[in-house]
Amino acid sequence: MSILETTISLMKELPEIEQKKVLLYVQNVVSSQKNEDYYKPVSKSEILNDLAISDQEYLEGKAQDFEEAIMHMRREHGFI
Repeated sequence: MSILETTISLMKELPEIEQKKVLLYVQNVVSSQKNEDYYKPVSKSEILNDLAISDQEYLEGKAQDFEEAIMHMRREHGFI
C-alpha cells in the first residue's frame, strides 16, 4: 500500500473535526513552502528587468491599467 493510500485510509477513520485539523495543518505546510520560494531574494537587475518587461507589456496592450484593474476587482467582488 502506498503512503497516499495509507494516509487516506487513516483519514477515513478519523472523526470529521480531526480530519479538518489535519487538512488545515497540511494547508499551512504547503503554503509555508510556497512562501519560502515566493520571497526569495532578488537582485536589482532582476527587479529592473521585471519592470522593463511590465512596461513593454503595458505598451503592447497586454496588461490593464492599475486603476482600471482595481476598479474591475472592486466591482467583481461587490465593493462598488
